[in-house]
Amino acid sequence: MAEAPQERTQTAVGELLGVSQSAVGQWLARTSRPSEKLRKAIERLAGIEASAWETSRERREREELDERLSLAAQS
Repeated sequence: MAEAPQERTQTAVGELLGVSQSAVGQWLARTSRPSEKLRKAIERLAGIEASAWETSRERREREELDERLSLAAQS
């Protein structure tokens, strides 16, 4: 049986990421978003995919880039 991930407080997560507890709380409440540089760290720490924080524009740009790279790899 796999172990459940360790639960961390907002304060502990903030300390690990170098941000305030308030910032973490705002991310969880979806009133703000973490910077792009923190998204991969959050993914590793909490299992929340980095792409979950993207705006529609960011998602569209990433998908377009993924498509171009896929097509280039097939050539």
